[in-house]
Amino acid sequence: MKTFFTHALVVFALIFSPAHAFAKIAWEAPSEVSQGRGFIISFKNDAPFKGEVIWRKKKVPFSSSLQEANTNTAAKNDTPDDSQDDSQDDTQDDTQNVSTKNTYTAQVLLGMPTDAKGNHNLSVIMEENIDGKVQSSKASSVIKSLPVKWVSHNLKVEPKFVQPPQDLMARIKAEREQRAPIMANISPTPEWELPFKRPVNGTISGSFAARRVFNDTPKSPHMGTDMRGAIGTSIRSMAAGKVVLADHHYYSGNAVFVDHGQGVISMYGHMSSITVKTGDIVKKGQELGKVGATGRVTGPHLHLSLYIQGVPVDAVPFFKEDLVIVGGPTPEQARPPEPKQKNKQKK
Repeated sequence: MKTFFTHALVVFALIFSPAHAFAKIAWEAPSEVSQGRGFIISFKNDAPFKGEVIWRKKKVPFSSSLQEANTNTAAKNDTPDDSQDDSQDDTQDDTQNVSTKNTYTAQVLLGMPTDAKGNHNLSVIMEENIDGKVQSSKASSVIKSLPVKWVSHNLKVEPKFVQPPQDLMARIKAEREQRAPIMANISPTPEWELPFKRPVNGTISGSFAARRVFNDTPKSPHMGTDMRGAIGTSIRSMAAGKVVLADHHYYSGNAVFVDHGQGVISMYGHMSSITVKTGDIVKKGQELGKVGATGRVTGPHLHLSLYIQGVPVDAVPFFKEDLVIVGGPTPEQARPPEPKQKNKQKK
């Protein structure tokens, strides 16, 4: 799994004991992360290891996987040297095998909340089997949260978009309770791989964490990204995972939640139709449904949300090869002009 940060990293080495001076695990963490951004903690060692990351009072388990194990074969020139004695055996096997060390790696994806301020502690607990004995160690780092100036909109809308009808409040509460255990689940095995797949090709019509004021009434921040798409356009899963919820909700309409492991959850809302069901295992890029206008919306689009251990983050930076962890909100884009139709002249 190859991931690059476009910001400075702090590199550490965990040494387990003086008796095993060569047993160490290197790990990397960023020193600064903007509000609303996801970021990676990376680990590397020449032997298997496991552990957990503690971030904002939540524990995220991880275990290493073999990244690379190469054996290079270097063949010497087996043509006899004229200067050598003819009696020298020039038929010997001159092939030399050179083995490289195995490399074991692990990554953990974390999120910086949109309202985070100041410095935040990150703790790491590691375990490695050395000479038949389990050795453990602890380390910590500090990550600074950088403030972001979020997009703001003052909109005039129909009253139903300001306050839901009173007779639907019980339904909305039940749907919120249905989602709660999904957001709280942190499975040990990551199924995600960067970069993520862009679910639709449409431009951004609604920025992540935009502050919205409806009819002069401040509403909750928009914890997702709105992406344009015509009704019926295929919506693809950003990464491999398991469908943990496929249902119709008041706000999100037809929606699909996919668990990608380690508490990484993606949500796709307002679908016209759903093509998967709860419990399905999906691949990266697999169709989940079609763009629509179900739920509380004013027009067809995809509402995309990304949660990391329950923290909503901007999903758009994950579509690029190099993950950007410092910067402002993803900008909204004007609607592309309609393609011009050519006039056909009769001959």
